[in-house]
Amino acid sequence: KIENTLNAKKNVEIIDIEKDIKINADDITYFKNDEIVITKGNTTALIENKYNFESSNVSYFHGSSDLSSQMKTKIKDNEGNIYNLDRFKYSIEKKLLKGKGLNILAKHGENKNDEYFFSEGFFNLEKKSFISKETKIKVHKDVFGNKENDPRIYGSSSSGNNEKTVINNGIFTSCKITNKRTPWCIKSKKITHDKI
Repeated sequence: KIENTLNAKKNVEIIDIEKDIKINADDITYFKNDEIVITKGNTTALIENKYNFESSNVSYFHGSSDLSSQMKTKIKDNEGNIYNLDRFKYSIEKKLLKGKGLNILAKHGENKNDEYFFSEGFFNLEKKSFISKETKIKVHKDVFGNKENDPRIYGSSSSGNNEKTVINNGIFTSCKITNKRTPWCIKSKKITHDKI
């Protein structure tokens, strides 16, 4: 009563009907005064039936509608995209994801994925846009009609959406990855990848 907290253990589920959120863990503490939910151990969250979070030691701030964790996290959306992060903060109302150490598998048609690596970045999950720091992109192998290729773009930073990605201080090649030096590449202060 004094601390105004509630702790629940074993198969705990938090349901926020108004914000369409379900959080599951084996140890959850609710701090009523601050409107904060903190989980211990493995945690899953389903937001708006669109985004599945798999993480641990998660904090949910009811007032600001923020979900965060300093632990490794996997997010799957209902379009088949997968986000792996070293840590994250997600604004549920704004649909903005901020993360560090990101590896993203972006579904590109049937059985094709583009793979993105970012040191850190901001992502608008609703508009499918982003801005990030250090960037590495591996485009699906047959994007140029040759399955032997390994097209990839590296850069110091990037931004983009579903249609285009702009890489700053970039280097691009489609050569197969080997132990030998790449036969050719394109370097530029700005490289634009038109996905359409």
